[in-house]
Amino acid sequence: MADKKITALTSLGAAPADGDMIPIVDVSDTSDSSAGTTKHILASDLLTDVSQVSNSSARYLGAVYSAKSTAGNMTYTAAEFLGKVIFRDCNGADRTDVTPTAAEIVAAITNPANGDHFRVVIRNNSQGSGESLTLNGGTGVTRWGDSTIKDTYFGEFVVVLDNVSSGSEAVSIYSVHNQSFASASETAEGLVELATTGEASTGTDTARAVTPAGVKAAVPAQICIACSDETTALTTGTAKTTFRMPAAMTLTAVRATVTTAPAGSVLTVDINEGGSTILSTKLTIDASEKTSTSAATAAVISDSALADDAEITIDIDGVGSGTAGAGLKVWLIGTWT
Repeated sequence: MADKKITALTSLGAAPADGDMIPIVDVSDTSDSSAGTTKHILASDLLTDVSQVSNSSARYLGAVYSAKSTAGNMTYTAAEFLGKVIFRDCNGADRTDVTPTAAEIVAAITNPANGDHFRVVIRNNSQGSGESLTLNGGTGVTRWGDSTIKDTYFGEFVVVLDNVSSGSEAVSIYSVHNQSFASASETAEGLVELATTGEASTGTDTARAVTPAGVKAAVPAQICIACSDETTALTTGTAKTTFRMPAAMTLTAVRATVTTAPAGSVLTVDINEGGSTILSTKLTIDASEKTSTSAATAAVISDSALADDAEITIDIDGVGSGTAGAGLKVWLIGTWT
């Protein structure tokens, strides 16, 4: 091989084995010449360093799956933590885990240098139990950003070596992609839960967002039907008013009003869908009253599902035994479906 250029040597043609030797010039050893001394290095030594080094002197340890289900808070070892993808089952309660110390992290990295960094991904694998996981820094480790991870969410962290000097080790851990966001409010961005149609209809929740279906359910459906003119005394009879439903509706209440109160006895109203009553107890206005809201016996709905385009008829079964009521209006109240 004397006086032979490296470019003239036969190509290896495959990945080097651990025991293969590679020539290298040690510039710190000038025993052969002022330019350095030619030595060799094993491929296994070179590849170990190369696998940890990328741009900007960043060291990324290989991401290895690790599952943890300790029923208590954990303090990770360097081997459990560095460069790992950790699936953590909180196993029964909220947990607060702790990173290795800065000294342990620095000691676990080959030829560490200030500014070196690696990533850690942790998934809260509690599978719908609602348990949260918080990651705190060990001795010498400063935590930046939100490190609480909600159930089934994951957090990605960048760990940076700030000081690798023995006895003064310092490390920072930054949350760069944590899906455990703070809750949204009227003044702050954050994570917001979607309201159910029931919660939207109740209308008192200030922490959830409403979907189109929720808006539809929350917007009240109210139909008012005039069953007479304003002054003519009412008379009994069927189908005093007939109309068709403009859309499907879930009926939650019915109401009747008059401009002239009945005297002597109650005014009684029945409501029918397709010829069949929707009330098991009919709608009444008591004598001397103008509204059913004060009736001694409240109406009871037996058929709350009114179909789109269904024919609705209003019957008047009683008008008062002394003075007949006048100016009858009937209200259907509910939600569109």
